[in-house]
Amino acid sequence: MLLSVGNFQDWLGLFVLLGSWIGYTCYSHCRSRSSSCLSSVLAQYREEWMIRVIARENRTSDASLISSLRASVSFFASTSLLVVAGLITGIAASEQAVSVISTIPFVRTTTQELWELKMLVMIIIFIYSFFEFTWSLRLYNFACVLMGNSHSR
Repeated sequence: MLLSVGNFQDWLGLFVLLGSWIGYTCYSHCRSRSSSCLSSVLAQYREEWMIRVIARENRTSDASLISSLRASVSFFASTSLLVVAGLITGIAASEQAVSVISTIPFVRTTTQELWELKMLVMIIIFIYSFFEFTWSLRLYNFACVLMGNSHSR
């Protein structure tokens, strides 16, 4: 049955996840415009940093900072891919995973289809995170080009 008690809890969990994600994104975006938060303060620092980069002759420390930032973002992007690979393996071995999970006493028994749907939701989330981190890497590359080009002007 589509809306049994267990399925209702799963659907409710999915809607709470999506609602929390969308709600927090909207809240943090609006909040960062009206008051100081980590994101807005860092944006101001980055802007001041880039203004100072243009005036400096020696940009060795700036290049080092960009390099370390790119390395950490690259680490998170590659980690996202590893998690996606693990989740795809979880879908491939869904029958075994469901049987193992059903042996845990405090876990509610689930069906193979529901397990695969939950893994698919997680795959979508981590693919999204991979593309966000990859976009961040591209922006860091743009910053490197701009830093290198600003010297000649």
